[in-house]
Amino acid sequence: MSRLTRGAALAAVLLVCACDADSDKEQGTVRDTTQNQQIVDAIAADIDGTDGAFTKVDGVYRDDASTAQQVSFTIRCDSCDAGAVIDQVVEAVWASEVDPLRVISVSVTGPDGYQADTVVLADRAAELTERYGERPSG
Repeated sequence: MSRLTRGAALAAVLLVCACDADSDKEQGTVRDTTQNQQIVDAIAADIDGTDGAFTKVDGVYRDDASTAQQVSFTIRCDSCDAGAVIDQVVEAVWASEVDPLRVISVSVTGPDGYQADTVVLADRAAELTERYGERPSG
């Protein structure tokens, strides 16, 4: 009987947790991976459409056991300022409604070689807020 009671209690806790997660999604405070990927795809399309210098713009949202809440961009361009492109991508992701988000990673291969930046939001949130304004809340 005690095993059944513990099992029922565990089931009740799991049900409450699942309901809370669903209500957060309904309220728009947490997005699933597919929704976040759609936002990242729109950012990639905007960047790719800015001029003809880009030969590759790939953006991916990952939130799994190996990569938690990260947006990664890989960009190749024939004639661009890699540093400016990295700033543009970081600003676009920061200003987006991707949520949850912990890390922004951007790598650019351009005429001057390879340049990359990985931004851990917990470490640089104050700097990003000062540069780009407040991040949208889910």
